[in-house]
Amino acid sequence: MTKQIDFAPYTEAEIVGVGEDGSIMCNLRGEVDGVEYHDTNISFPADSEILGLTEAERAEIQNEI
Repeated sequence: MTKQIDFAPYTEAEIVGVGEDGSIMCNLRGEVDGVEYHDTNISFPADSEILGLTEAERAEIQNEI
């Protein structure tokens, strides 16, 4: 699942996993002034405001993984 985020310089989070504690593992992407940014396996807490996941999105993630 891919989610648009506002976490400069990143604008997109590809959710790749969920930890036992509910943390969410993501690959981040973004671009600023023609420079591309990529980071992999970044973990966010389950209640992260950055991702802002709804209950439906959480259920979708669980079904995909």
